[in-house]
Amino acid sequence: MYSDQCGGQNRNIKVALLCNNIVSDPSNPIEVIDHKFLLSGHSYLPCDEDFGLVKKQQKFHPDIFVPNDWKKVVRDAKKSKKFEIVDMTSTEFYSTVVLEKNITNRKILVDGVKVEWFKLQWLRYCKTEPFKIFYKYSNNEIVAFQKVDISKRNTKQILQLELLYPNGNAAKKKDLLALLPTNDSSNTP
Repeated sequence: MYSDQCGGQNRNIKVALLCNNIVSDPSNPIEVIDHKFLLSGHSYLPCDEDFGLVKKQQKFHPDIFVPNDWKKVVRDAKKSKKFEIVDMTSTEFYSTVVLEKNITNRKILVDGVKVEWFKLQWLRYCKTEPFKIFYKYSNNEIVAFQKVDISKRNTKQILQLELLYPNGNAAKKKDLLALLPTNDSSNTP
């Protein structure tokens, strides 16, 4: 898996815990996940061009209020080989809270070495060593991995993820619907 250096989107504890959870699940055949971070200004992902096309198309759609408005922007961003848009529901979004409570987010190793999370270039998660995150400050194959143990003393089980929005919130929905512009019928659900 390749990502850019954006800590808020890719290089954070939530993504690390999800990857660890995936490989640790005995019902999942995946043995290892490698997550490499490309160097800013020195690398280019194909999706970078796609994001640029969407951003460029956004200028032609000044009224973006709801997700369906964004779908139109994305759909119009390419003239041929249109982007595939996948609608998702609340049953496809999971919370990482149970995973976060089940670990210790260590920033210093047992030997006192500080883990510099923002300098990491390669993360590895292995089925054979759950609750361990292997890391390098390089994408060089020859450089050895270091590892950090994120388990709590009594933690050795893999947990079932819970839905992020299990019931919805009727009051919040009512407030959001009240905010929709009344002069544009395309925004009504």
